[in-house]
Amino acid sequence: MGCDIHAVLEKKHEGAWVGVHAFPYLGEGVEISAIGKEIGYKHASWFFRNRSYTFFGEIAGVRAPSSTSLEPRGVPDDASELARMELAGWDGDAHTHTWATPKECAQAWIRSRQDGFFETDKTVRLLDNGSLEDSVCVHLFGLYPDENPEEHRLVIWFDN
Repeated sequence: MGCDIHAVLEKKHEGAWVGVHAFPYLGEGVEISAIGKEIGYKHASWFFRNRSYTFFGEIAGVRAPSSTSLEPRGVPDDASELARMELAGWDGDAHTHTWATPKECAQAWIRSRQDGFFETDKTVRLLDNGSLEDSVCVHLFGLYPDENPEEHRLVIWFDN
């Protein structure tokens, strides 16, 4: 039985976390939530294109060991309504809840692809500033460096 990853991208808005986009595993379209559109969020990229147990391990220790001490953090107490609604839909079948900043996700994604991936994959193009981490944030989440990635986070969980 396989393990899949799910997430909700949240943005800090007027002091509260709001759900901008829910990433269903291998879904077809990328749709910004109504509140996301309302606060001016214009883009989202597709984050989870396939199962990567190496990435799952790096971000939450699921199905593979992590090369860092990043431990699952649980669902944030101040999680958005969208995150809580998506989690409730799993009716207890979701596990290993955590959250991470886009930069933490980008770092985990980079660590999970130390096999020459960036030399062959043309979908991740380096930004003019040459920062691989910033380039991955753009590719995975549509977040450019001037959008203050620290005002964003992903609430993440897994299913079997």
